[in-house]
Amino acid sequence: FKIGDKVKEGDILVTVETDKVNSDVSAPINGFITKLEVKEGQMIYVGDTIAVISDKINEKTNLNMKVSNENESQYEDKEDDAGVVGDLENSSQIIETFDDNHISNEINNLSEKKILTTPLVRSMAKKLGIDLNNVNGSGINGKILKEDVEKYQNENLKHSTLSTKKQNIKEKEEQTLFKNFDFNSSSNTEFIKITRLRKTISEQMKISKNATVPTTLLNEINIDNLIVFREKLKIEADSKNIKLTYL
Repeated sequence: FKIGDKVKEGDILVTVETDKVNSDVSAPINGFITKLEVKEGQMIYVGDTIAVISDKINEKTNLNMKVSNENESQYEDKEDDAGVVGDLENSSQIIETFDDNHISNEINNLSEKKILTTPLVRSMAKKLGIDLNNVNGSGINGKILKEDVEKYQNENLKHSTLSTKKQNIKEKEEQTLFKNFDFNSSSNTEFIKITRLRKTISEQMKISKNATVPTTLLNEINIDNLIVFREKLKIEADSKNIKLTYL
């Protein structure tokens, strides 16, 4: 976005990056951007003004958008009329509500969708990882039979086999492309700007590697007596089908 652009409520204006999370800042109202206070990549702090949105393009100020603590926690308690990036206007919009009859009808609709089958079929479907809601029953009143589950399983196996073949073909094509790729060519090199989060992770990993001393600890123990003791008990353990180990 630039000065003079028209924005709508909910439009994503900028993405604010922190060491832990990236947070999108959206426009709280409709209007025009009349002023930009920061540039891309600039360091900002909580409370800094990002931009100014006005109802009309020739107005100087109407709403100051500020970086909110929402960047760290989107569920922090705010003042009654405070928004993510500024004060929100009170709205007279009526929120749709549902009465008890509507809720009862929804419950009845869910009840009508109850699956009709036997415990054996349910157990079979569970072992095969099949959702009975996706199976068409051929029994009386749509009852799902064992044959219906088997048919559904066979159809899925066919689709799965076809998908596997397509995946294998795709992997072979990618391997061929990888072999023909010229890594020495500068035209194939793409530089991507690292995010603040990734930069912090890489710095911490480097510190961990340099500061942590790799060590190996070895202990030698004489277990001659343990070996003799095990051999004495091994015959009795084998007769009782017990596997006797050193541990």
